[in-house]
Amino acid sequence: MSWLWLLACSGADTAQPDSQTWWEDTGPEPEDTAPPEATFDNVQRLLLDEKCVGCHWGDPGSAYGDLALDVGAWSTLTQGFSTWGEPYVVAGDPAASVVFQKITDAQERGEGGVMPPYGSLEQAQVDLLEGWILAGAPSR
Repeated sequence: MSWLWLLACSGADTAQPDSQTWWEDTGPEPEDTAPPEATFDNVQRLLLDEKCVGCHWGDPGSAYGDLALDVGAWSTLTQGFSTWGEPYVVAGDPAASVVFQKITDAQERGEGGVMPPYGSLEQAQVDLLEGWILAGAPSR
């Protein structure tokens, strides 16, 4: 009977059997839903490597649309020009950047149409590219 007295005196709430106690599993911790930082490393890893390099790789002369994004992608994007003479990326201006136009325009634009041609980008990938361009398209 002494253990009942201890239980009653300990402040344990026996009237609410559904209440959570310290030893019960509370489930997984909530995931960090913060968007990735708009750096080129993240653009390369989360967008270019996943969605672009499959077609845009190798020698620029033989890559799809003459745009190679596997090696030296930052300089290609920030210093290169499309086959019709427009810059791939205009630092600070996504609307003037061919790469951003190609992934966001609903209308087919020039050779190759909307990118990627198969599947689509997640909104987080579009936002990442836009944030990187708005930040001035830094190399890191």
